[in-house]
Amino acid sequence: MKKWIETQYNIIEIQKQDLSSINHSIKYSRGIENIYSIVPDYEELAIKMDALTKEINEKGMEIKAIIPLQEGFGKTFAKTDSYMKEETGYSWGFGHGFGFSPTSAILIVAQNVEEITTEEYDARVKLKSLNAKLTNAEHDLEKKRSEQEQLESRLAAEIELFKQNQEIEEKNKLLGSGVVFICGTCKFKTKEEAENYRQSFYDKIQATKQELSQYLSKINSMEKDMDIINQDIHKLEEINTSGRI
Repeated sequence: MKKWIETQYNIIEIQKQDLSSINHSIKYSRGIENIYSIVPDYEELAIKMDALTKEINEKGMEIKAIIPLQEGFGKTFAKTDSYMKEETGYSWGFGHGFGFSPTSAILIVAQNVEEITTEEYDARVKLKSLNAKLTNAEHDLEKKRSEQEQLESRLAAEIELFKQNQEIEEKNKLLGSGVVFICGTCKFKTKEEAENYRQSFYDKIQATKQELSQYLSKINSMEKDMDIINQDIHKLEEINTSGRI
């Protein structure tokens, strides 16, 4: 028999209510008094704790630690002035500030310890590894599909450019000093140059099609690999008689 330890970390954010009373006066003669009061929203906190308690109980876990997470706030204010005339003058200044560090969230660590067979232990270790591998494969596949969409958009743009530059028009130059060949918005001295220019668009299309074909082949291969991983996961879940990963 082996021990299987499962640990779960939960962060519950504490919604706060600001009950501060701010006096915007900056004159000492009027008094400068600010009262700062930030309190938890206990009703919201109770709802979150009830939901987490239910989840932990359903999993048969035990709370091992509750750690407060704090954040800090602060503010300062100062004002000064001075007056100078010949050899006399004066200056004055005052300021105030505050700072506080309320608890912004609670980190709750829950844990479950089981005694399981060596076979089931090995199956769970492999199952976790396969699930991590599957997650990475899904991320990579999503990235490849995004790149595929970008290639398809590029191909569509290149095809449109090819259509716009497909015709080669021969025109006489002004004052009858020869001819010019126009392809799209570009002018060329010879027809061969114009044809080479047009061919460059076609070559780009073929290169992008080839690149897209490679992407589709890679995506197909990745999907097959993911199917194999899913099959292995299914087999291991059957071995895992407790139904827990």
